[in-house]
Amino acid sequence: MSDLDKNIEDIQPISDNAVSDLYEDWFLDYASYVILERAIPSIDDGFKPVQRRILHSMNMI
Repeated sequence: MSDLDKNIEDIQPISDNAVSDLYEDWFLDYASYVILERAIPSIDDGFKPVQRRILHSMNMI
């Protein structure tokens, strides 16, 4: 048996569950970011980031 055949036998199949778990973790991280950083108003001025951008652009006009 050659070295290549031994290496091929050592290769493990890729699990589908690992990929779905990664997507679940990524989604939860992104969802919590959106809730904390974009959807909840800031304590400092009470505005959301999008509202702050609108006010800034209106001030520039």
